[in-house]
Amino acid sequence: MPKYVSNAVVVPGDGEPCPRCGQPMHIFEHSAISPRQRRAPFYYAKWYRCYNIACKTSVVTHDEDRIWNITGQKRLDLERWFAEHVERDQTKAG
Repeated sequence: MPKYVSNAVVVPGDGEPCPRCGQPMHIFEHSAISPRQRRAPFYYAKWYRCYNIACKTSVVTHDEDRIWNITGQKRLDLERWFAEHVERDQTKAG
């Protein structure tokens, strides 16, 4: 069985501050788009991880970094689902 190999690379420099602890975050992006990303309804072009190992923040993503592989009603339904669940999760956290 082949070993899992990540195609993520760390972009040099500091990213935006962590929303939880305020420390700078690592910026990650794909070195190449694999068939796995192409099969998914969407994937993120870049994402962020906190430098601070004591911080509970795992991954931070932004809507503007989301790359869609689907169109039409399926995409609209999934976007609506995201909006409902993100709003609900933010209400719980706040």
